Amino acid sequence: MGNFLEVKQGIFVKADNIEAVIDTFDDPEILCKVYTSTNSFPSVLPSGVILEMLGIREEKSQQTDTTQEQVLNILKQQTNVMGG
Repeated sequence: MGNFLEVKQGIFVKADNIEAVIDTFDDPEILCKVYTSTNSFPSVLPSGVILEMLGIREEKSQQTDTTQEQVLNILKQQTNVMGG
């Protein structure tokens, strides 16, 4: 059974299902959003903390075009699922 991360009080996400973690700046209480293939979850934890908990080192280097494209595809899928 996989590990779960509590991204916000009462909201647990299975670590193996996390596909993207994106910083947000529109709400001071929500520091980032955690994306799975089927949903997104607000997080009170900074993205760096979540990545560290997942065992992923945060790199400050520029993202490759492929990585940016993958993130955009995930966001497009989220928009389509949410009816946008």
